[in-house]
Amino acid sequence: MTLTLTLTLTLTLQWNTSTEFGAFLDPVADKLMVSTALVLLASDPPAPISGPAMVVPVLVIIGREIAMSSLREWAASSAGGAHQVGRCQLLLEARLHMQDGPFRAL
Repeated sequence: MTLTLTLTLTLTLQWNTSTEFGAFLDPVADKLMVSTALVLLASDPPAPISGPAMVVPVLVIIGREIAMSSLREWAASSAGGAHQVGRCQLLLEARLHMQDGPFRAL
């Protein structure tokens, strides 16, 4: 997934293009992935942690994600469109993950 994200961001930066659908879908896909991982973690938590003990942190994190997404959407609607700095930051993060994956130390 990081390879396709890097390719997409590179082409977007080179051609200086963006779509409303892409601007909408990217944060939605991120939130779905994070929420899915958190719900799966809460449904089968690691050994020393009980299931009910995981519910509150998961709900807080998902609630924060929703609140921050709403705030970003509101800010984007008042300021307009995606910013070049955000694109560059995402491209840099994707390339760093490709170079030195998040689970390399494990």
